[in-house]
Amino acid sequence: MPESWALTKTASLLVSAGGNLTVGVVFACKRHQFPVPAFQLLIYPSIDLAMRHGSVTEFADGYFLTKAGMSWFRSHYLESPEQAFVPELDFLNCDLNHFPSTWLMTAGFDPLRDEGEAFARRLQQFGISTEHVCYTDMIHGFISFAGGISAGMQALRRMGEVLKLELKA
Repeated sequence: MPESWALTKTASLLVSAGGNLTVGVVFACKRHQFPVPAFQLLIYPSIDLAMRHGSVTEFADGYFLTKAGMSWFRSHYLESPEQAFVPELDFLNCDLNHFPSTWLMTAGFDPLRDEGEAFARRLQQFGISTEHVCYTDMIHGFISFAGGISAGMQALRRMGEVLKLELKA
């Protein structure tokens, strides 16, 4: 990586399965001794590829993202179900010391809610500056409906404010 690339003002922001990719990029940067982004926004991220958390079952059907849909996505991402437990992909059991400051958003009626909350707690256990916000009355994907759901627009505005603040610092 060219020395002229400055990542001090770089943030990564991806949604859902993209949150998994964002976390993976941080691990890849660390493994290859590249600079880690200064900040990350994780929006209802898919963190636990083994789908071990209660909200996966609690909100398995009827809440936009389904457990069957999640299984389908993951079957196309992983070579086998066992791959969810390899250190490079088992993000809830990894060393997170090198992680950037994080703003993490979850939705109350989302199969991914519990794993997002668990990841926020895990980051905090490692001393990573982490803010977790849960939109308790919302479903997975609600920011995509910001034109009709006021909480979606509020969340998008908040994300913009957070990015502006973090990249200005």
